[in-house]
Amino acid sequence: MTKQCFYCSYPNSDSATRCINYGMELKKYWDKSGSRPELVDERDD
Repeated sequence: MTKQCFYCSYPNSDSATRCINYGMELKKYWDKSGSRPELVDERDD
């Protein structure tokens, strides 16, 4: 039930954290611009 990061895939937790932070920054930008890239897939597994 955790949010998965589809922006990039790194095996170690430190990189995963950076990946998630990067995703959050992208989300803020997309929310402002009102559009999101189609390739981003946010799923609850």
